[in-house]
Amino acid sequence: MSKIRQWVKRARGDSAVRQSEKRIMKALERQNEQFAEILSRLHRLESPTTISSETWSDVAQRGELAYHKRPNLRSSGEWESKNSEFWARRHFSPDGWDGKVVVDVGAGSRLRTLYFRGATIAAIEPLA
Repeated sequence: MSKIRQWVKRARGDSAVRQSEKRIMKALERQNEQFAEILSRLHRLESPTTISSETWSDVAQRGELAYHKRPNLRSSGEWESKNSEFWARRHFSPDGWDGKVVVDVGAGSRLRTLYFRGATIAAIEPLA
């Protein structure tokens, strides 16, 4: 009787193992599909986007200049407080920047980087 019991236990165990193996394999297949989709999306993001210098000077630069000429946040009285909030939300402190260089790319009509007290600001602005 004990040999039959051992055989039954082993048979039940084999079935459970096969069921677990099927579930695991299905989960791995789903994960592989998701991983392939993520890689595909990353590849599309890595594809460089280019704009010709003619398009930039004829279209984009004109639009950028028009934006800075009209009233916006940078020309409002709220600029200083909103700018401070912007950097504080990103866990930057205005202090401790003495002797450091902060590069402001696309600085615009009003420098966000003036928030960093004591820093030397290197502003790069295509419209300048």
